[in-house]
Amino acid sequence: MAVVTTVLQGLPVAYAAIGVGSRLADGVNNRLLPLLRRRRYGSWRAGEGFETTVQLFRRIQAPRAAIAAALVSPASCRFCCVGAHQGVAIDAGSRFEIGSLTKTFTAALLREMAHRGEVALDTPVSDMLPSRLRPSSELPRSLRLGDLACHAGGLPRLPMTPRMLLGILLRPCNPYAWLRPDTALRWLRHRRLHDVGLRYAYSNLGVGLLGAVLAHRLGIDLETALRQRLLNPLMLHSTGFRSAWRTVVRPHTAAGLPMPAWDMPDLAGAGGLRAPLADVARWVQAHLR
Repeated sequence: MAVVTTVLQGLPVAYAAIGVGSRLADGVNNRLLPLLRRRRYGSWRAGEGFETTVQLFRRIQAPRAAIAAALVSPASCRFCCVGAHQGVAIDAGSRFEIGSLTKTFTAALLREMAHRGEVALDTPVSDMLPSRLRPSSELPRSLRLGDLACHAGGLPRLPMTPRMLLGILLRPCNPYAWLRPDTALRWLRHRRLHDVGLRYAYSNLGVGLLGAVLAHRLGIDLETALRQRLLNPLMLHSTGFRSAWRTVVRPHTAAGLPMPAWDMPDLAGAGGLRAPLADVARWVQAHLR
C-alpha cells in the first residue's frame, strides 16, 4: 500500500512537469479516490450548514487529514477546525502549508513596490538582472514583471534542470528540495523566450522568479521583504518561510493521501509560505475591505 500511495502522490507533479497526462493524473488523485468514498458515505447537500459541510467534506475527501475552514466577511470570520496533528486537536492557529496561495503574496509585493515607485508592472525583468544572467532574446517583446505575476511570460511550469528532473524521479513527494538556491535567477541566462505576453501558461518558475528579482532589487531575502511590506502591517505574524517553523499540520493530497512537507529553497515565492487559518482569513479580509 505504501508503494501505491507514493506513486499516486508523485503522479501529478511528474505528469505536470513533462507536460503530458496531467488530466489523467488529476483524475486519479483528485476524483477517483473521492468518488469511491462518496459511494461509501454518500454526499452532502447545499444548505446543511457550515460545520456539517466541513465534517462531511473531510469524511469523503480526506478522512485522516486535519482540515481548517473559514467563512470570511469584511467584518467577521467563522472557523471550523476538525482533526488532529500529532495527537493535538488543530485550531485556527495551527500552521499549514498554504501552497500556491503564496503567489498572491508575491504578486501583492510587486504591486506594493510599484505603488512606492521602486519598480513598475512593465519594468523589464532583464533590467533587474546582471548582464550575465539576462536572456539572449525576448520575442515579441521584453519579459516584464507583470508578465510573471500573471503567468503570461511564456515560461515553463517548472525549471527543467537536471536537479529538478532528479527531484521528480527520485523524490516525487518533495520534488523541489534539490534545486540550487539561485535556480530561478540563473534560469533565464542566455535563453531565448519566444512567447512573451502571448498566452497564459501557469508557471511556478515564473512567480518564483518574480519573488527572487523583487528581493534582489530590495537587497534582502524574500521573507524579509514580505514581512516588512505585507505581513507585519497586516499583523500576519505567524506566516513565513522559516525553516524553524517545520511544525505544520501534515500535508495531504486532494485525494486525502498523506505526504511530507515541501522544501522550496529557490521557488519560495511560488509556494513556500506556511500560515495558520487565522492569518489566511485576515489576508482575505484585507482584500475584501
